[in-house]
Amino acid sequence: MTHLGIEQYIGSSIRLFAGLRQADADYFNTEMAGLFTGASYGCLPIVNDNFNVNVYPVAALGVHAEWTPKENMTLKTSLYNGASSDRIDHQFRFRPHRDGLLNLGSITYTLPAAKDNELPANYVISYNIGNHRHAYQDRRHTQFGFYVTAEQPLFRMGRLRLCATGTGAMEFNDPQVAEGYWNAALALEHVTRRGGTLAFGLSRAYYSDGHETDLEATFVLPVNKYFSLQPTLHYLCTDGKRQVVGQLRLMAEF
Repeated sequence: MTHLGIEQYIGSSIRLFAGLRQADADYFNTEMAGLFTGASYGCLPIVNDNFNVNVYPVAALGVHAEWTPKENMTLKTSLYNGASSDRIDHQFRFRPHRDGLLNLGSITYTLPAAKDNELPANYVISYNIGNHRHAYQDRRHTQFGFYVTAEQPLFRMGRLRLCATGTGAMEFNDPQVAEGYWNAALALEHVTRRGGTLAFGLSRAYYSDGHETDLEATFVLPVNKYFSLQPTLHYLCTDGKRQVVGQLRLMAEF
């Protein structure tokens, strides 16, 4: 189970939720990040590798709040049990003393694109604070970090439209695994008559015992109104060890 709870709206600008939830329903889910298949675009290593975070396929019990003071601005904050799981008998536990707590939050400013099928401009500032038992030392451990993302359309050339994105992230106070991360990417829209998107991304994660670089080339190719194919090629370098990985993703939208 991934989502079960109670939701309450206060006016048109405040939304409250309590129950079982996944963090990637609210964070790490901007439009350009969704183009890429690398795991670091779906959840940044400073969060994913330092905490037992509730991103697909696991979930955790917690509370979530959103406030939209202006049409294009959204403030979010979430507090989750520090141990997520995909087992129903574990998912509904709330044990801060044993599992710790994880707090995520963000401020997002979005400028919609002129067309519904185009990438918008997004600007995100996000933080994380987590308290849990250190994996390698028998003591409580609190870490905190932040990341900044900017997604910006650059220019048009005929039907083509070029967009860019960049993210920088840091984790502080003795991170267990991941200390920092950045990515930079370009996306070219409307490559085909059906609206295909060609994208190139470069990301690098810094760990306490090494680093990993991922160069990704991906192409979202609409087949018809409902289905798209996405061939992807990754060139990975992990502490000097190199490998090439190919993927093919089929997407359905109804």
